[in-house]
Amino acid sequence: MRCGGGRWAFDTVRKASPFMRAGDPHSAAAGLCGFLFKEIGYHGETVGTLALDPPPQPEPDGTIDWKAYGGDSDVILINVDQGTAKCCFGSVAGQEVRDLPLGGRKIRRRR
Repeated sequence: MRCGGGRWAFDTVRKASPFMRAGDPHSAAAGLCGFLFKEIGYHGETVGTLALDPPPQPEPDGTIDWKAYGGDSDVILINVDQGTAKCCFGSVAGQEVRDLPLGGRKIRRRR
């Protein structure tokens, strides 16, 4: 989503998490998109505000060039297996939220 980054993005992820299916990235992505369209209220062309991009490709050494991937945006990864979201690039890089109620319930953490 190309608007409303920073801490606001984590608030959005929290609100969207009940619509995202735990353990199923494809269904979770669909739920997130559905929530965002309803929340933001787009009724037509998104004008590039919301897009599904392919995942970044690792460099030969296994690292990811987040600046090349994210440009001037915050990049937040949502882990639907662990119920977490972490900013890996941008204005709130390194910040993370845990215990997202994906599908409306908290995920039990594996030890």
